Amino acid sequence: MVLALVISLGVIVKVTGTEQREEKLTLENNLSPWFIVNGNDLIGEERKFGIIDDSFVNLKEEGFRADGESNKYVFYFWGEEEELVGNRYRLVATRENSNEEKVMYEQMISSNNNYEEIPSAQAQSGGRIAFDQSDAGTWLMEVYINGRVFSSFSIEVRS
Repeated sequence: MVLALVISLGVIVKVTGTEQREEKLTLENNLSPWFIVNGNDLIGEERKFGIIDDSFVNLKEEGFRADGESNKYVFYFWGEEEELVGNRYRLVATRENSNEEKVMYEQMISSNNNYEEIPSAQAQSGGRIAFDQSDAGTWLMEVYINGRVFSSFSIEVRS
């Protein structure tokens, strides 16, 4: 009886673990939620990487647009400052169900000089993101630092 219970529990854990892993790998089910820091709405991976709009674009209301326009954003990084500041990052977008990949932006990471706006972030960078008119859909965004994925999240690009 005890052996049967242990075997059953093992199967339940294994099946549950597999289902959870499959959900995490499904881009459609993994659209990144917004998170709030100091009253500001950001999208990305909370406590890792976040994108905030500048004063001319309301990212939360308008979203990322497939209009060919290059919009300016501020990218915030959370982590060990000495592992972030002075390194280059690369923001890469990969279209859902495709191998289509775009390098969105590449830049040096700086100390967080907008401390009053996002005080918990250790580092930041300005950047631009543009999606062409044919780019509507879901995209996986990956932030690379020193050739390794630092953060990943997904976004919806609206037409």
